[in-house]
Amino acid sequence: MSGQYIFSDTAKPLSFSVVPNPQETKYQDMKTLTKQIAARLGEEAFCVVFEDDLERCWPSNKMPATKRKSEIQNFAESQGWTAAILEGALGTRRIFRRL
Repeated sequence: MSGQYIFSDTAKPLSFSVVPNPQETKYQDMKTLTKQIAARLGEEAFCVVFEDDLERCWPSNKMPATKRKSEIQNFAESQGWTAAILEGALGTRRIFRRL
């Protein structure tokens, strides 16, 4: 039998990268955000969420502004909260309150 190999070089480690599932990442980000807001609302009358945190769940470059606002509001209402938008020197942020 001549030197035929099924595998090229078994001594070299395999190199591959694991790409996270975007849907799973978004779900985890949403779950984390929900827990953080709920915890804050358990202690305070409101919770401020800055744009950087909102971007993880509702990326502004992937949806129109009106749809994004609607989805954030729907999320808030599904949790029994309201979400007001504030824009100013500190950037865009949402104020979540219990209904």
